[in-house]
Amino acid sequence: MYIIKNASETIFQRRTWHTAKRDQAVIAEELANEQEIHEVYGLGDASLFDDFFCFLRELGIMKIIEQLAPRPHRKRQSPV
Repeated sequence: MYIIKNASETIFQRRTWHTAKRDQAVIAEELANEQEIHEVYGLGDASLFDDFFCFLRELGIMKIIEQLAPRPHRKRQSPV
């Protein structure tokens, strides 16, 4: 029973969306020590949505969203 629980927790942890953090002090220290920087990510607003949509695509949610067809919108007229 523990195997199933551990597998479920592992799958959940791997499927969880992680946000980027900016730690300039650590990056500066690594650069000063001539260490290799393995990954660099942009923290702009646009990249936030790019990563979010990639996350949704990995979960298979984008397939569902892309199949949605919005209903026609009727303009409401105000009585005032």
